[in-house]
Amino acid sequence: DYTTDNDKTARDSAAALQAFFSAFPRFKGRDFFITGESYAGVYVPTLAEAILALVDRGEWEGGTLKGIAVGNGCSGTEVGVCGGQRWIYDTTYLLGSAFVDPLLKAQITAACDFDGAAPSAGCQALLDRMAAAIGHVNLYNVYGECISGSDATGTHKIPFSASDATASHEAPHRQGRFLGALKGPDACIDSIAGSAYFNQPAVIAAAHVKKQPFRWARSYLSSARSYLQPAVIAA
Repeated sequence: DYTTDNDKTARDSAAALQAFFSAFPRFKGRDFFITGESYAGVYVPTLAEAILALVDRGEWEGGTLKGIAVGNGCSGTEVGVCGGQRWIYDTTYLLGSAFVDPLLKAQITAACDFDGAAPSAGCQALLDRMAAAIGHVNLYNVYGECISGSDATGTHKIPFSASDATASHEAPHRQGRFLGALKGPDACIDSIAGSAYFNQPAVIAAAHVKKQPFRWARSYLSSARSYLQPAVIAA
């Protein structure tokens, strides 16, 4: 394991791109875009910033960065889906589905302020009823199941409730204490196959990374992650 932050990650990614353009010089004269989703809401703009800093110093030897694009972006811990407003995104999605009884939908719509930072006590009680009624539906794959796994195999659950979601993103290393109390719905991220793939000796060699004396696993909500800019949108 190691400790990093978004600035160091951006510098490392920019260095990797420099190495790519050096290895494949035919791409140096081409325009390129950086795109991503989810945590790319932090990684994409900070990488672009790192590249532009290299350009300003006359140290960038790659192609011309023309723009960036982020979908469903986690842009920090203060706003958006990775901030305290996650409950708004999840609830809005569920209210548009057939998983929630129409009467309960109407009650939630009437009681909840979707422009507020946190739900009121009455709204939260209705959200808890909705969560209990939905049960363990995987929000990332409503027709599938949450595959059993562990940190070693790469399956993780994201909590649904507003209070749990807020705490999990503000203090990721504390998330484990919420998992046992979850009633659903679930948001399962299955990276079992991905972890197995990237631990193959041939893949490690092809990626030109140093073989480590441990099994690599996807770093989701790791205490080693540190965001220096809690709100990239405002930074």
